[in-house]
Amino acid sequence: MRLVATVPLNTPPELRALAEDVLGAVARARFVSVGSLMAYGGPDGLTLEVLDAWCRAGLVHRGRVQPDPLRPEEIEYVALTTVGARALHSATGRSGEGTTAARLKRSSQKRMHDVLVGEVALAVLALAKDGRIELVGVETDDRKLARAVHIAEPGHEPERIVLQPDGLVVTKGPMGHEALLVEVDRSTTAPKRMQLRYRGYLAWQKARGPVNDFGIGALRVLTLVPSEVRLEKLHAAALEANRGQRSGFLTFGLLDDVTVCTAERLLELVARPLGGEPGQRVRLISPVARSAAA
Repeated sequence: MRLVATVPLNTPPELRALAEDVLGAVARARFVSVGSLMAYGGPDGLTLEVLDAWCRAGLVHRGRVQPDPLRPEEIEYVALTTVGARALHSATGRSGEGTTAARLKRSSQKRMHDVLVGEVALAVLALAKDGRIELVGVETDDRKLARAVHIAEPGHEPERIVLQPDGLVVTKGPMGHEALLVEVDRSTTAPKRMQLRYRGYLAWQKARGPVNDFGIGALRVLTLVPSEVRLEKLHAAALEANRGQRSGFLTFGLLDDVTVCTAERLLELVARPLGGEPGQRVRLISPVARSAAA
C-alpha cells in the first residue's frame, strides 16, 4: 500500500512528481554524477537551480571527485542525505538509505568508484522509466551483496574467496527473472587478483549460488572496464581461471556503454561472453516487447 505523503520534499506542487522520481533514483543509485542526473531528469524539468534548492534544503549533498588522481580535472556528484531519505519516505512511503557524513569522508578514489556504480544503476533506471525494460530491483550497496565461496581442489589447500560485487540488477524477461551482478573495474586491481575472483564466481555458479542466494537461475556476472585493452586482459585472466572453457556466465563490457546517455546499448549486443571471439557480443538485458510497451 502506498502511504499518503506528509512532507512535500520542500518542492512546489508542480515539481512534486519530479522530486519523487529524481530523488528516488538518487536513493537507489547512491552516488551519481551531476551530468548524468541532469540527463536523467532534465527532460522532465530538472534544472541546476532545482538541484541547488534541494541541496540548500539538505536533501542532497553535492561534492567533487577526481576521475584520474594524476589529473586535476574533477566532476560533480550527488548523493541523497539522511534528511533527504527521511523526507522521501514521508512523501512517498518508499524506504531508502541516505548517505551519512561518515561515508562522505571516504577517499576520493573510493568515491569515484561509487559514482561509476551509480552511473550503471541510473542507466538501468532510465530504461525502466522509459518503459524499455521491466525492472524488478536494483542494489548498489556492495555490503548487502557479499558472499563467500570455498574451493577445494585435489592437491591444494581449501580456499575461501569473498565475492563482493558492486551492484545487482534484476529484470523480468520473456522466460522469467534475469539478473546481472556488476563488477566495476577501473584498472586498479591486478589481473591475477581478478582471476582469483573469477575462480570464486565460477565455483559459486557450480554450487548453484545464483539460485540458492538470489532465487534466480538466469544470472550472469558483468565486468565493466574503461577500455578494450583492459577488457582483453581480464577476459584472458577469466578464461585461464575457467581452464580455457567458454561460459556465458561471465561477461565483459565497457563502462562507456552503460550510462544514461548510452543506456539503450544494454538492450543491444554489447557484452563479450567468456571465450567469445573479440567481436562476439551478447545482449545483457531483455527489452520489453514492443507490443507490451505500447
